[in-house]
Amino acid sequence: MSVICTSAHPAVDFNDDGIGLVDMACFPGSSGSPIYILNEGGYRDKHGNAYFGPSRVILLGILFAGPQYDARGDIVVKTIPTSKQVVELNTSITTNLGYYIKAEELDEFQKFIEQGVKSGNIK
Repeated sequence: MSVICTSAHPAVDFNDDGIGLVDMACFPGSSGSPIYILNEGGYRDKHGNAYFGPSRVILLGILFAGPQYDARGDIVVKTIPTSKQVVELNTSITTNLGYYIKAEELDEFQKFIEQGVKSGNIK
């Protein structure tokens, strides 16, 4: 059986409706990546029933962001009111967490697109 590393249980929303939190390295540019549960060789369902042998893949959602903190490493030149320039260092460091839009929310997005196509607002 496989184990998914989620920071919050997939059935529970994280802060906002339809948002989940996953425990994995999420870097700028990886937004749009699918997040799956993969159970190889068996799994347990939400009622605790065990299924040995079959595998399954479940789409949890799509990655859209990852929290970062600032460690002051990138060079940024700022002009201050006294017309002197100050050089500062600034670096964002990933926290190995990622926010994802849950799969059921993607169904709502599809409905939004279909309505836009029907109304002629989306071609």
